[in-house]
Parts: sequence; C-alpha cells; structure tokens
Amino acid sequence: MFLSGLERRMATIGFEGLPPYSWPGGAIAGTVVVEADKPARGRNLTVHLEGKEIAQATVQAGKSSEKVVEERVFLQQECDIHQDVTFVDPDHLAPGVYRAPFQFALPPTATPSIHTSEYAPGGGVFNARPDGMFVEYTVEARLQVPLWADLVARAIIPVFSPRRVLGIVPTMQSASNPGHPALSVGVSDPSPLLPGGTLQAFFEVQNPGGKKLRYIQYALTRVIQYHARGVARIFRTPTLVVESPLDGTASSYSGSFQIPVPNNDAMTGPWQGQLFVTFWSTKAVLDVEFGLNVEVELALTPA
Repeated sequence: MFLSGLERRMATIGFEGLPPYSWPGGAIAGTVVVEADKPARGRNLTVHLEGKEIAQATVQAGKSSEKVVEERVFLQQECDIHQDVTFVDPDHLAPGVYRAPFQFALPPTATPSIHTSEYAPGGGVFNARPDGMFVEYTVEARLQVPLWADLVARAIIPVFSPRRVLGIVPTMQSASNPGHPALSVGVSDPSPLLPGGTLQAFFEVQNPGGKKLRYIQYALTRVIQYHARGVARIFRTPTLVVESPLDGTASSYSGSFQIPVPNNDAMTGPWQGQLFVTFWSTKAVLDVEFGLNVEVELALTPA
C-alpha cells in the first residue's frame, strides 16, 4: 500500500485519564488514544515508563562556560498494547479511534520526584532544562512508523514521597570566641518534626564585649546536595525564616521562636538517590553590627 506524506500524518496519539500524581508503591495508569482519519503507517504501539535522575551544572572556565549533565535511569517498565489497535497489514494502521489502557506499578522504594527549578519539559531553546537536580517519571506512548518519524506522546507524572517526618531538630551552640557574642539555640519539643506542626525553639545570647546586636534569625531549610560528573552543587528550598529584633548592647538576651511548618508536597523527609541526597537543616544567625556575624547550622537528625 502506498501513502502520501500527508496521509502518513493522519494519525494522532495522546493520553486520557493519567493521574495527577502517584507515590512509591502506587500505580500510574491511563489510556493511550490513537486516532487515524485515514489508513496511516504504523507498525507497533507501546507505552513505556522511565524513572530518571538528572543533574546539571554550569562550569565556568575563564570567559567560557560548559554545561555538565549526568543522568541515571533507575526504573524502566514497558507495556505492549499492540493488540488494542487494528492494522490492515503489518505496516499500516486502519482508520478509527483506538483506546489502549495500561497500568504501571511503582516499587515501594521508588525515588520521589525532585525539581529544583521550574521549566517546561520538551527541550528547545525557550524551555531548555536549567541547572539543578531533577527526578522525573516519564510515561511515553510510541507508535512505530516505518520510514517516517514515530508518533510519540509524553507526560511527566510527579511521584510524592511517603516519608513525612522531617527529622529531629538539633540543639545548636556557636564556637567559643573570647570577647565575641555567643549563641545557643534549643528546642522546646524534641519530638520528630512533621508537616503541619510547629517548630518551637528558644535562644540565649551572651554578649560579654557589649557589641551592638541587631537581630537573631532562625531558619528551617530543605537542602539538596547533588553532583554532575564530579561537579558538586547545593540547592536550598524552601526556607522558612523567623526573626527576633535585639537592637542593643546588653550583656545577654533570651527569647523564643515559632515556625509553622506547612503541610504540602515540598515538606518531605530525607532521601538519598544515586546523584543526590536531601535533608533538612536549621540555621541561626546573630547579626553583629560592625563585626562578624555569629552563625551556626546543623542538619536535622533522621527519626
């Protein structure tokens, strides 16, 4: 059978019923929809799920720069849905609308999705992937077209972590430095910190030199450390910050903090992949006017 170039393009492919998200141990199910107004070239119809870690960084070398990318595929599954469409011969799809259901089962150990930067997947000059760490689950439906470009539909499905415990908030103490202010931060409740809860902490400041202290800042941050072909990077998000004004030269100060912890998709527990590790940390900064600030930071202890 001979088909012109226009007739070859009569078929379209897409998805119906894809879930907005999934989770480790859950499923990703939907329907591949193929529509052909006229006989169209087509040999085989498959749908594929791929889980991949992608780390990207820009390295400066003098006046030039280089994009460094490393990828690790950790999950691949495929469904042959060839039997759900009708072919007039081995290389040609019969006219009609075909719906081919599929389902993939995610393993309980599936790595949760990560996007350190927002972008529009698909490549190209105007939506190229930015630097950062990405964990993506891509569903791809493909109709193989002999002697022509395959018909392809892709969709990225977020996979959310079931680990909701952020960790145990540590007590922090700045290093001793004679004549310079000292800072200690404790927690009112040593229980593991959960999304939807409140981080309650208290601070004490010793200021033997009578320096002018402006404020103390306390932050809870998600830290993502990743590497791309040996190039290491650190990304911090989101940061929840509270601040207590001091604005004085007193020999000592004390007070308390409260940080409401949102209950949303970003508030997930620590995780380690092949190219990254993510955890939560607390950081306290004592702002010293006309002097070195006092800073101390510690990671939350896994619960």
